[in-house]
Amino acid sequence: MIPALALLLGLVLAPLQLPGTGVIRGEVRSEATGAPLPDATVEVRVGAMVRSAGTDRTGAYALRAVPHGRRVLRVSRIGYDPLEVEVLVPSGAEVNLDLALRIRPVPVAEVAIRGRAVTAIESDSLAPRPPALELAGIRALESAPGIAELGLGDASYGSSGQAPVDPSDVLYVRGVATDLKLVLLDGAPVFTPFHMGGLLDSFEPDVLRSATLYLGGAPARYDGGLSYILDISTRAGRDGRFRSAGAVDLMSSRAVVEGPAGERVRYLLGGRAVHGLGAGPLLRASLPYDYLEGLARVDAQVGDGVLSMTAFRNQEGLTFDSATARLSEAAWGNTALSMRYRTLLGSTDAEITAAYGGFEAEMPVAGTRPLPTHGSNGRVRLTGDFARPAGAALLRYGASFEQLSLRQEARFRQGSTGPPAWESETRGGTVGAYTEAAWQIAPRLRIRGGLRGDVFDADPSPRFAPRLSATWLLSDRAALTAAAGRYHQYVRGPSAALVLHDAASTDTIFLPTGIAVGRASHLNLALHQELDEGVRLGVEGFFKTFEGVPEPHVERSHASGADLWVRRETGRVRGWLGYSLSWVWSLPSGGAPADPVHGSATGMFAGRQLLNVGATGSLGRWGDVELRFAYGAGLPFTTIFPNTDLATPGSPVIRATGASERQFEGAGDSPAIPAPPSEPYLRLDVGVSRTFDLRWRDTPFEISPYLRVLNSLDRRDALFYWYDRDRNPDPRPVGALPVLPLLGVQWKF
Repeated sequence: MIPALALLLGLVLAPLQLPGTGVIRGEVRSEATGAPLPDATVEVRVGAMVRSAGTDRTGAYALRAVPHGRRVLRVSRIGYDPLEVEVLVPSGAEVNLDLALRIRPVPVAEVAIRGRAVTAIESDSLAPRPPALELAGIRALESAPGIAELGLGDASYGSSGQAPVDPSDVLYVRGVATDLKLVLLDGAPVFTPFHMGGLLDSFEPDVLRSATLYLGGAPARYDGGLSYILDISTRAGRDGRFRSAGAVDLMSSRAVVEGPAGERVRYLLGGRAVHGLGAGPLLRASLPYDYLEGLARVDAQVGDGVLSMTAFRNQEGLTFDSATARLSEAAWGNTALSMRYRTLLGSTDAEITAAYGGFEAEMPVAGTRPLPTHGSNGRVRLTGDFARPAGAALLRYGASFEQLSLRQEARFRQGSTGPPAWESETRGGTVGAYTEAAWQIAPRLRIRGGLRGDVFDADPSPRFAPRLSATWLLSDRAALTAAAGRYHQYVRGPSAALVLHDAASTDTIFLPTGIAVGRASHLNLALHQELDEGVRLGVEGFFKTFEGVPEPHVERSHASGADLWVRRETGRVRGWLGYSLSWVWSLPSGGAPADPVHGSATGMFAGRQLLNVGATGSLGRWGDVELRFAYGAGLPFTTIFPNTDLATPGSPVIRATGASERQFEGAGDSPAIPAPPSEPYLRLDVGVSRTFDLRWRDTPFEISPYLRVLNSLDRRDALFYWYDRDRNPDPRPVGALPVLPLLGVQWKF
């Protein structure tokens, strides 16, 4: 398929070549390591005329319109010996020539560098290498054993006809955690960042600058994150000219545009979608899953600083077969808005951030009478972060304010404008401050220590969170880091504010709010080593203790595990490998043995393992091949719908004006999350592509046709599960992924 596409494009583009000329293309690599050499200069001189080109990130180059005959080609790059070779260029033909350069280090005198952060747009416009982003997302997924970091709950059993309908009949996503993490996109909270079913990457590398994951020992400026903290930063748009990149295939599409808007303003726009237009012939049905995402960032030089504004919105939906579940469709999505100003105040770096993060979900709650249900979470954050040198140390300090709101409602009919059947609402605020110092106490030992204090509306007693991290440079290529810290954040409690409306009354009655302050303590030990040029190894072990998390009959919970990852960013074969092995266990409150149903006898201890592998290799002139493999055993569930714990034992009798007395009774406890599926998750995706370097009116651009096969092993692992405790105690799969061959093309200019 790919050779045929290459031939077709070659025939189309052949008329762009001048008569009596040819093309020289190939790759430039390091002779010692075989790694591709980007930014090398390749040129051919014919009298006063010069044909030149630079190598891209893969070391590829293309010289066009080279006069035919014997020509001398010269390659040069800083840090390498230049190379000259003679090549015969046939008229109207193409010559493939790969070259290897020998390393020649440039000797320089010892240099000591001191400086401060640059508050310019240019410093924030570079994208990271894709393997770094992909691995950060994989490790974040591996680090969270499930909802409430536990995944220990068993299915609760109860009778039908409860009022309101039991919200435990909900939709779950396998292998995603939503409760105890802190994920920030340019400072704005994102509730569900891992949303794809494998049809799109979790991250879009073209719009991101970095993704930093903290499994423990996070800096004191971060509040929350009982499980982990993932700080994602987008990049600023580049200057000089309009640029675009994107791709479109039979299942999805994506696009990014960027450029300047005047001398002091840059913009970056990106979008992704799962359209499923080619799913009909492949699936013999419409695609049950849809996704839409948009991101915009604008940067402006204001005074001596930079003002950055980011807006992000995504929306997901899943259509159900009525024979599978008693509902038709579900939809959920995130909103993130942030405005940051970075500047220098004398010798102090300052960053002021105002941000909002929201999450909404809408779906029918099944039961004796399915109700259209809507839920939303919202978080407003205001932060001020400052850094300044203090002798040999770097001092950081700052303050933050956050307002959390949780709301749900259900109506008797879709689109009804009358009073809801029930609704719940909870709010909570947090004020915090921190200080932290980092200093080099020895030539190979660096210490970072800090203290954070927060006050929560739900419990106004001050809570302090010490953080400490020590990094020892074992060699020039290896570092050992030990880190410990304590974290606090709001978690869902056993109850929430509930409002009842019935046919006889429209009065509203609020029950006590249902949020509490959870606490976690982390201990981490990590080894990071550069094995070879472009090859990095990481080994990390952790132990975590959780208190106050929303798990029935549990006073304290623990998690421990090990994380191994390898990343290769250079060479003919590039990619990553990540393996995670973790355990979680808990002790029942009061020291009593766990109940087989509520405490989950099988839930006293749970373990799981995950393996993720991704690799990209060169097929020579035929292009590149890509492989992604994922295996998971013991993956937990996470509910799509937020705040499912609505009614608890002992809830008071609700008396509405003019209405009869009604009692809300639970099944003995808040609904628990069902146990993970027994079958492991297995997935293999493969793909091939070929890149053509072209030029149009002095503007270089790339065209890359590709063929990808998703789920090539034809494992019908479901992306979503439906749990209806009235009909079946076991979750039922929804939206299984078949084998999906995708033909598409991507561009970049």
